[in-house]
Amino acid sequence: MSQAPVPGPRALPLVVLGATQYLLILDSAIVNVALASIGADFDVSPADLTWVVNAYVLAFGGLLLLGGRLSDVLGAKTMFASGVVMFVAASAAGAAATSPGWLVLSRAGQGIGAALTAPALLALTMLMYGDGLARHRALGVLGAMAGAGGASGLLLGGALTESWGWRSVFWLNVPLGLVIAALGAGLLAHTPAVRPRTRFDLAGALTSTAGLAVLVYAVLGTTSHGWWSARSGITALIGVGLLAAFVAIERRAVQPLLPLDFLRARPVLGANLAAATTAGAMFPMWFLVTLFAQQVLGLGPLEAGVLVVPLSVVLIATNSVAPRVIAAVGTRPPVVAGLALGGLGLLWLSRLPTTGSFTWILLPASLVTGVGLGLAFAGSLTSATSHVPAHRSGLAGGVVNAAQQLGGALSLSALLALATARTSAMQGLLPASAALGEGFRSGLAGAATIALAGALLAAVTMRDHRPVRGGAAAVVTR
Repeated sequence: MSQAPVPGPRALPLVVLGATQYLLILDSAIVNVALASIGADFDVSPADLTWVVNAYVLAFGGLLLLGGRLSDVLGAKTMFASGVVMFVAASAAGAAATSPGWLVLSRAGQGIGAALTAPALLALTMLMYGDGLARHRALGVLGAMAGAGGASGLLLGGALTESWGWRSVFWLNVPLGLVIAALGAGLLAHTPAVRPRTRFDLAGALTSTAGLAVLVYAVLGTTSHGWWSARSGITALIGVGLLAAFVAIERRAVQPLLPLDFLRARPVLGANLAAATTAGAMFPMWFLVTLFAQQVLGLGPLEAGVLVVPLSVVLIATNSVAPRVIAAVGTRPPVVAGLALGGLGLLWLSRLPTTGSFTWILLPASLVTGVGLGLAFAGSLTSATSHVPAHRSGLAGGVVNAAQQLGGALSLSALLALATARTSAMQGLLPASAALGEGFRSGLAGAATIALAGALLAAVTMRDHRPVRGGAAAVVTR
């Protein structure tokens, strides 16, 4: 179903939308570089540090469906402004944190703000830029800004952490977010509420978020209790039970948070599975590489940021040209080839040496990984938001963002458990830093496996979407 674009100038609103995407990714990248300093300041282990990441990701991913629903019902512009303001307030709270618990709660607050913002951002993009090449170019800009946020976030995070401490990385969000909120109020299209008497399925939001949080907790707990312990098994069963309750609630709800017919459509399901596996390879990569640089290679935060700039630059460049690739060959070939290429690049990264020169592996592996995952990211996002009617644009944005965030959270937890187990097995056999490096390398190999499995899954489940010049879009089934 085609959508008519909202009339009016397009360049300035896209600047606001791109800046918002930049801010959300910037925050994640900055925090990754600051993790080692946060851990040293609060004296917490790498496993506990993951909650600084996962508190954000779980709140973000778990509440995205509710955020998408609110965007459709109350208006995308309203939810965009509300989410940005909440994100800014939670960033200020994180900067003032005096304990790990406080910091984790503030990160959850940032995640809630992002969960309100991200679906509205995609909904506004879909509504303001039609359903043809204009939208794909706009999505390409969002992808490029995500890569720019990753690259500059790593550099800014390193510079700020070394100069003013890790708290400064949270303070940076405050002025950026306030400027975005002010500009968005005047430049973004007004999207009025469609149904004033609407239920928001809070039971579905609570059970889905709680179930995913418990599952992540179960996976993280395997680092100290083992995969087959009673505690890990019981915790995992509770998480699965909560998710089963979520499905039961959605089947009976008059106005479900996630209409199950939405995911029964093969193109939608395939695109979101591809988005989940792309994030499942990409999110742990940033975490593992930045910690590898600081804890194994002994680099400072700024040096660690510089180390991964080539990867980020390649991601930006790939997302910039991806709309042309998609226009030429459709969405499925870039996703399948991109995930396969990204998997090979991650396997290459997993061979990073723990001593001596590493650039001879890092640079070519970054090139391969960046091109591959950049194509897969752009293709899966475009496919997941194609052929969605206007009244479900927020839902589409919420579902694909949820797939990315939750795929990343569960993958990060599982791969960190794998890395920790490998490090424990190597202790006593290798020097401490080398044992730690072996663990991180195992985690990167696991990320490669996820990407390669995602390529096979995308080849089987995705259907192709190819834009047609003139604003309409066509679907080609292969």
